[in-house]
Amino acid sequence: MIVCTNEFKDINEPSKFACYSGVAPFEHSSGSSIRGRSRVSHQANKPMKTLLHLAAMVVICYNQDMDAFYQ
Repeated sequence: MIVCTNEFKDINEPSKFACYSGVAPFEHSSGSSIRGRSRVSHQANKPMKTLLHLAAMVVICYNQDMDAFYQ
């Protein structure tokens, strides 16, 4: 994470990091109509998204408070 973001100098806002890592959904819309469900960008850094997902799964397994929040 630190290497990909150049020690968080290139990406210093949480919303930009969420977009970069592919965890921020965007609605599929055109004008006033919304077509389909929200999706994440296909241009995202997929290895980063995988690491974040695996870290979240480990926290859910080993931390009671996070598991309760997840449920």
